Amino acid sequence: MIFFLKAVLPSMAQFLLSLLLTGTGVWAYDSVLVPDYGEGPFHFNYTVIKDLAGKDRNGYLGVFTSSAPNFHTVAAGGTCLAGAPVQKTAIANKCIFATNGGPFNYQPLKKSTGCSGVLISDGKTLASNYKSSATQFGVTKDKKWFIGNLKNASEGELLGITNLITGFNWLVYNGSATISKPGGEGAPRTVVGIDQIGRLMMLEVDGCEKCKDGKGPTMKEISDIMVNLGSKYAVNLDGGGSSTSVVNGTVVNHPTCVDVILKCQRRVTSVVCVT
Repeated sequence: MIFFLKAVLPSMAQFLLSLLLTGTGVWAYDSVLVPDYGEGPFHFNYTVIKDLAGKDRNGYLGVFTSSAPNFHTVAAGGTCLAGAPVQKTAIANKCIFATNGGPFNYQPLKKSTGCSGVLISDGKTLASNYKSSATQFGVTKDKKWFIGNLKNASEGELLGITNLITGFNWLVYNGSATISKPGGEGAPRTVVGIDQIGRLMMLEVDGCEKCKDGKGPTMKEISDIMVNLGSKYAVNLDGGGSSTSVVNGTVVNHPTCVDVILKCQRRVTSVVCVT
């Protein structure tokens, strides 16, 4: 069963803008609560999808059964102001699978300057910009996935949100791609969502924004990829040079922290982690 929550736009200006951006999936959809697929014990299925976004641009997919209690959204380095590579944060939190999380204000070779939107980590609110209209992904204490946008802290408390990350926009809604316009910039991408039966899905796809070839999937392409992989709901997280996949403490992808082919990890502010 899926529970729909009314998404309220904070202003008439945003409403008018949303009419222009319906094809991008930013504000056009209501929030949902979907029960975790909890039949059987916790199970982790990890797949490397070769050349998913072109030659040497692989996809790294984790699908998790009965995983709601194991899902965490953590601040890299302990606070939103510290910042740390995904690998360091994954090892510190004993993540079996981890990716970078939400967007942040980033300056190369300097410390990051804060998480975007709302970040809730194991019941503690670490960032609280509820004015952000970006799409969020989280989990409740009664093992339901929340995908949408919290209006305020009280709504989060009412729903029993324990972990929540703020991304950018919807990629898949009720099994359909939300991005209708082709073209756009190719880049590494990081996605979190659930499949048709409520299992957690985490996908990172490699790319190189400033390379001549192999830039990575466009927004339309990553939306279609998630549909083809069986996603029911999916959210676009931070991408580009932030996109990193870590399995059992090892970086398995080719992160490009300065957006060229050089393999290096960017300091990020938040990490999505399954323990």
